[in-house]
Amino acid sequence: MEFEKFDLFSDNLEYWIKHDDTKTLGELIDIFGQKSFGVFFLFMLIVPSLPFPTGGVTTFILLPATIIAGLQMALGRRTLWLPAIIRDQSIKGKLATKALPYLLKRVKSIERFSKRRMHRVMQQRLTRFIIGIVIALLAIAALVAPPFTGLDTLPSLGGVLISLAIIFEDLAMAIIGFLVGLIGVAVLVLFSGAVILFFQNLF
Repeated sequence: MEFEKFDLFSDNLEYWIKHDDTKTLGELIDIFGQKSFGVFFLFMLIVPSLPFPTGGVTTFILLPATIIAGLQMALGRRTLWLPAIIRDQSIKGKLATKALPYLLKRVKSIERFSKRRMHRVMQQRLTRFIIGIVIALLAIAALVAPPFTGLDTLPSLGGVLISLAIIFEDLAMAIIGFLVGLIGVAVLVLFSGAVILFFQNLF
């Protein structure tokens, strides 16, 4: 099932949030059809992109799922496949009452500045391959970041921007996302190097 009741993505997302009582990840993917990768990446990465430590749920659920989805996109799938155990996961509790409204607010703020830029390039197989690999690598970087350090924030934020670029078909936003993610990975590498050097000097 796929719908586009409104011209703006944020309006469709808001309609789904307010009118679908039984929210599951599978419904979220089905409703947005060919934008399912962007929507899934966005939903999975919005939590670790927050500027404070997120811990367990990020490590064991969100980032591993993002890595798998990124590899699917790189391998050429146009719509995201999820196993039933993940598709049937309900979006409830704080995810429904806190994360979804926060997500909608951020999407609306960015949507005002975004527009379709070189959208045909965004649809090309090579571009989708690169995006899928980059998303997977950013998710891996966020996954290996030391817990409760906040070092997963920039790689995840880069992934969020790339997710929005997929949804809005905006190549410029994708490039910005790549750069933010690259900075995040560089910070993570520098931090790791500094920690290793510290312990080498200590012993």
